[in-house]
Amino acid sequence: MGSRHLPHIVLRCVSGFILLGALNSVSAAQKAASRPSPRPNLLLVTIDTLRPDHLHCYSYDQIQTPSIDSLASDGILFEQAYTPVPITLPSHTVMLTGTYPIMSGMHDFSGNNLNPEQATLATVLRARGYDTGAVIAAAVLDRRFGLNHGFDFYYDHFNFSRLSESNLDFMERPANEVIDQALKWLAKPRQRPFFLWVHLYDPHHPYHPPAPFSETYKANLYDGEIAFADAQLGRLLGYLKQRRMYDQTVIALAGDHGEGLGEHGEKTHGFFIYNTTLHVPLILKPSAGMKFTNRVVKKDVSLVDLMPTLLGVLNAPIPAKVQGKNLSAMVLRGSEMETSPLYSETYLPRIHFNWSELRGAENVRYHFIDAPKPELYDLASDPGETQNLAERDGTRLADLTRRLEAAFGPTMAANRGPTQVN
Repeated sequence: MGSRHLPHIVLRCVSGFILLGALNSVSAAQKAASRPSPRPNLLLVTIDTLRPDHLHCYSYDQIQTPSIDSLASDGILFEQAYTPVPITLPSHTVMLTGTYPIMSGMHDFSGNNLNPEQATLATVLRARGYDTGAVIAAAVLDRRFGLNHGFDFYYDHFNFSRLSESNLDFMERPANEVIDQALKWLAKPRQRPFFLWVHLYDPHHPYHPPAPFSETYKANLYDGEIAFADAQLGRLLGYLKQRRMYDQTVIALAGDHGEGLGEHGEKTHGFFIYNTTLHVPLILKPSAGMKFTNRVVKKDVSLVDLMPTLLGVLNAPIPAKVQGKNLSAMVLRGSEMETSPLYSETYLPRIHFNWSELRGAENVRYHFIDAPKPELYDLASDPGETQNLAERDGTRLADLTRRLEAAFGPTMAANRGPTQVN
């Protein structure tokens, strides 16, 4: 073979390599297209005793909460979210199971245990291949009450030899220790998506924020506790951003209940079901690639909707016994949807003092509280719930009473006989 043929041979070889490379590229692209995209992580942050009207992103200008504000700016803020029960353990049960206390049986901060057969956010996601972890700040959420179901890692580690169950709310760890443990768990190598629940307890009474928050907010130590919790949350969000996990993580932040702060004669929470303790902050930040149209949701929603909505956002199955509504279409695409009834209750007065329990029903404008003396408030004209209209608006009272009975059984009014309206 003469040397004059070599350029043609080289040309044919180069062309062959180019064609082979192109075919390999097409094959790789086809494989990549057929490979499922990475599933997003889920971070659930619950901050105990947190009123939305004490957060900067809810238009409160006497506090700085940059971490919570950043989540709101990156996601969806729910203006009107409500817990069905203003007590830590049953409210968290609502969030993790998507069921009302009347189904779960979890009415109090002690003395009740979640049925291990009941599905939770953690059991569903672990079955879907998620690593599941939780770091808990207060003994009222200890594993003995059953919320550890489905978690591979559940950091509670409280010494119950020091306190009785009636004093569990005094056994807590500060937000910096909670975040330390959460970061340790996140740092572990993993090949699967994670679901992490982080519980911060600091705004709970008594209010003792550390420096410098104790000085900055010395006129309002409750706000100081919130600001401290927000700063610690910033450490967690910063870690996710540094590790390039923030964009791939769905983040939900919720309060479990509010705080009385002296309104209606209630300093803390648990005895009454006014909106001072039922209204909670709720923020949802989708992961990258999830398009969403709503920046602010004004529609009333219940925390019972949180679990099925998060599963809907993650394209995970929703257990049949879940009572809450999957609102993922509403929050991501702006679809019109019916939300769950705003039912509320507190059994703490009956369980601990043999007083009457309280139950309530709420709609966009009116709040009915089924008490020994029924209460009805027009939230549009009286958002502070100071003017009881029960004796003046019998038609409205009867309507809300029927709604409560239809959804959750007989009310006290049914046992009292007809309401006398002058």
